[in-house]
Amino acid sequence: MGASMRCEKFDSLPIGSQVVVYSKNPVPSNTWQLPNGDFWGAKFITGNNIGVEDGIAKIDGALKAKGSGHEVSINNINLCFGANLGQVLKYIKFKFGKNGGNLNLVINTTFNNFCNFGEFHGKIIGGVKIKVLSSGLGNDSGEVEFSGIINDNRWWGHLAIGGQELWIDDLYWE
Repeated sequence: MGASMRCEKFDSLPIGSQVVVYSKNPVPSNTWQLPNGDFWGAKFITGNNIGVEDGIAKIDGALKAKGSGHEVSINNINLCFGANLGQVLKYIKFKFGKNGGNLNLVINTTFNNFCNFGEFHGKIIGGVKIKVLSSGLGNDSGEVEFSGIINDNRWWGHLAIGGQELWIDDLYWE
């Protein structure tokens, strides 16, 4: 990892801190605004292509992603991440724990609805290569990375990841 690598481990956020879908409670009161990036919620699409707007992303200590400590529990919401408005990133990586349900991924405005991270290993989506570094078969924990030109989008940020029983931690980017 390069010298410009940044990381969010979510440990500075208190257990129970949460965000909901942006349209239900707009920014800034409904975001996590951390020194290196912002996080907010967006509508989630179920496996049956039904939009859900009552999901929640919450800080907990369940250690399902097997990260460094506090992590984000994502349930029926897309957690959007933006690292400084308009900045172009070249790399994002995070740890995950996935216990059920489907997943959403938005990168460079390309939306995907899928079951497990392993489905994307080695694929290029929105011009970005996805590599699953460990696990990704479902009901497991692992790590995934994205490399390429990753643009900031007004609604989705640099990356939006959603799930029904999903945890993420140790988000790195540059």
